[in-house]
Amino acid sequence: MIKNTPIGSVQKILTKSEMYQMASLPLFSANGYIYIVDEKGYVVIHTSHNSCQKKSDNYFRDLHASGNPEQAEKTRSDITAKKSGLIETTVSGVKIFTSYTPIDKARGWYLVVSVPVLTVSPNANIVIHLFYAILFFVTLISAISMVYFLIYKNRQQMQLEKIAFVDPVTDGNTYSKFLINAENSIKEPDNKTRSIIKVDIDNFKYINKFHGFDFGNTVLKYTYQKFANQLRQHEHIARISDDNYALLLEDISPERLSNLFDPTSHKDASIYFSAGIYQVNDPRKT
Repeated sequence: MIKNTPIGSVQKILTKSEMYQMASLPLFSANGYIYIVDEKGYVVIHTSHNSCQKKSDNYFRDLHASGNPEQAEKTRSDITAKKSGLIETTVSGVKIFTSYTPIDKARGWYLVVSVPVLTVSPNANIVIHLFYAILFFVTLISAISMVYFLIYKNRQQMQLEKIAFVDPVTDGNTYSKFLINAENSIKEPDNKTRSIIKVDIDNFKYINKFHGFDFGNTVLKYTYQKFANQLRQHEHIARISDDNYALLLEDISPERLSNLFDPTSHKDASIYFSAGIYQVNDPRKT
């Protein structure tokens, strides 16, 4: 025996019906069918399917006769050029997808597979619906993430603004916020004369000493509200630090100042004020 040298062969002869049976694999729930044709379009074998019972033995000729001359010519041209391709035809009112491709190691033979569009469409619709479902899910997750991010960002912004602009003792404006508000009001082109007043509570350290710091904080908050409740539009107040307050007023008539700074009391504590006034005549020098 010589290595790699054939010494014989085994063959099996199949009947025509056996060949048809071999080619009759179920495609798309038995709605699809197969041809094997040569390069001139002559049918070598086809599946035992009703749609394969053509008028002649030439696939190109039958395709042309069924009312699809352009598709027949394209298929003939592609197969002659040994190219694969895909066409859509209409036979007896039924739309059909057909693909064709050369068969490896079978020179001059081509595999042609035809499937009705209505058979493919349900599968395509499932894929399309699945695609949109996934797209909707991804969009929903993105939207939820964006909303969560915006909420988180707004909360962070609010916390930062509270730290910068809200006094933790009085729950009113901080001195930083007062400066911003006062600057904006002073720059208003209304020719109004405004005054900045600095106020402190007399002997406040004794209130803390005899009543405690918690009570002292309630006095600070009470004082802030007393002044804030008497302010007009475009007037501002803030606690500077400890028991010191700053006010921006448009009206500093004696009567109004008397109402603002008259001694008062909060529970068991008597409250007296000392104040200094600076009149803003030229906003550019403030």
